[in-house]
Amino acid sequence: MKNIILTAAIVSAMALVATAEPQKKPKNFGRTTTVTGQNGKTATKSTSGSVGDGQWNRTTTKTGPNGNTGTKEVNGTYGDGQWTRSAKKTGPNGQVGTSEASGTYGNGTVSGTVTKTSPKGKSRTGSFESKKN
Repeated sequence: MKNIILTAAIVSAMALVATAEPQKKPKNFGRTTTVTGQNGKTATKSTSGSVGDGQWNRTTTKTGPNGNTGTKEVNGTYGDGQWTRSAKKTGPNGQVGTSEASGTYGNGTVSGTVTKTSPKGKSRTGSFESKKN
């Protein structure tokens, strides 16, 4: 349940950002962060994506100090008071989890339904509504 609430909060925040009119040209973004621990080992997180023309995407790759890598690919659409979000997370051992979400936005309110499926195939569904203060 905590994961569904967290995912819903993320989706809600993204949908609130998407309440503006779709941009004509997609804008690209990217960032890489490297952290070095006291033991000298490093971990990196690289994110890139684009937003505009009623859709957005983001890919994040994390590499831990032990060299294990995980990725998360997220795609979404927005416009005319509707939004969708689809995510695929691949762990260091190749295990895959997904989440699918969709809903509506307008007048300072975002609502939707989120379904998460674990790498073992177990699914959970939750819904939410968030009002902008």
